[in-house]
Amino acid sequence: MSAPVPAPSCCHGDSSGTSTPDLERELAHELTLLRRKLSVAAVLTGLVVLSSLPHMLGGMHLPFLPDWFTSPWAQLLLSTPVLFWCGREFFSGAFSAFRQHSADMNTLVAAGTGIAWLASLVATVAPQLLTAEGLPADVYYETAAVIISLILLGRLLEARARGQTSEAIRRLLKLQPPTARVLRDGVAQEIPVAQVVVGDRVQVRPGEKLPVDGVVVEGRSWVEESMLTGEPTAVEKGPGDTVIGASMNRSGSFSFRVSRVGADTVLAQIVELVRQAQSSRTRVQKLADQVVGWFVPVVIAIAIAAFVGWFLVSGNPVLAMLFLVSVLVIACPCALGLATPTSIMVASGKGAESGLIFRSAEALETAGGLRTIVLDKTGTLTLGQPQVTDFERLSDGVLPAGSVLALTAALESRSEHPWPRRS
Repeated sequence: MSAPVPAPSCCHGDSSGTSTPDLERELAHELTLLRRKLSVAAVLTGLVVLSSLPHMLGGMHLPFLPDWFTSPWAQLLLSTPVLFWCGREFFSGAFSAFRQHSADMNTLVAAGTGIAWLASLVATVAPQLLTAEGLPADVYYETAAVIISLILLGRLLEARARGQTSEAIRRLLKLQPPTARVLRDGVAQEIPVAQVVVGDRVQVRPGEKLPVDGVVVEGRSWVEESMLTGEPTAVEKGPGDTVIGASMNRSGSFSFRVSRVGADTVLAQIVELVRQAQSSRTRVQKLADQVVGWFVPVVIAIAIAAFVGWFLVSGNPVLAMLFLVSVLVIACPCALGLATPTSIMVASGKGAESGLIFRSAEALETAGGLRTIVLDKTGTLTLGQPQVTDFERLSDGVLPAGSVLALTAALESRSEHPWPRRS
């Protein structure tokens, strides 16, 4: 029941857009619409459930509920918008699947809630059809409304988790500076990164991020590559050394020859990995898809069989219809079809919030069984900021310990050493 996240454009060229506006607008629109529908569904469903309380309590009279509010007509009025506005996508999805001669979870949701609502409509408009057969004119408006509301809640949680995971992509894309200082015809020009081509010579000053990948041709500096390696310590770069786009130049100026742009850069490849992780599917999801593919037709077949069987036994089509409705309502919604994709998206979203990016959905699934984690990067385990933890003065030192510490701090305050300092 989950849809793959739309892939953002490459982070280079006219179609790039480092802010991925299309993705953000689409996701924001989906969240806004889901929140609006869920809010309306929650309020109306709550009123429907409250209206059906006397019937649930065995016909008990509740003095704080007026008779008109507990009537089937009131429940019909309250539940209809829940099904056909809030839950419209389930019916349209079921119709699309029907046109393709297939069935999915939308088919089961639409069939269960739709038939429950239709059966209740018959009991409301023409209750004599049931009472004449000795059957109670019961209605199931609250069941249909609650099912729609719960599945909408699941889809909202899934969309929110998708947004949290997509935030990882947006953060990665924001690492790339929007412009580059390129030397062309001996003149330095500030141009958009999208216009940088392989072979250009780019100048980088202290404190600036590198726009693209390349090889140093002049100058020396210390470059922090923590966005790739996780190590906060800057690496010395000189002529012939490779530099990576989106890394930070800590000190010194240098120029480099552009070797990779657009989708070929390291940053773009990382973004592509995140996109692939979002759209990939775990073994559990693939199994769920196979089960749902068989589950929905089987449930519908069982419901039809229940109708035929009870009709042949009792000869009462109304009673047989009630059993058909019961089978569809009990089987809907399916936790397998809803919980599996939601749990994957929530887990990946929580990981993105903590700065953890999974290369694939299968990696996320495997992580649940991990007992030991071995890291090859010491920077991954640190705070990312080195700090002095202990100070010891040699026994044969001349200056007092306090003076040595003060002088050391004074020297360090003007230092341009690439290691970051903590005040």
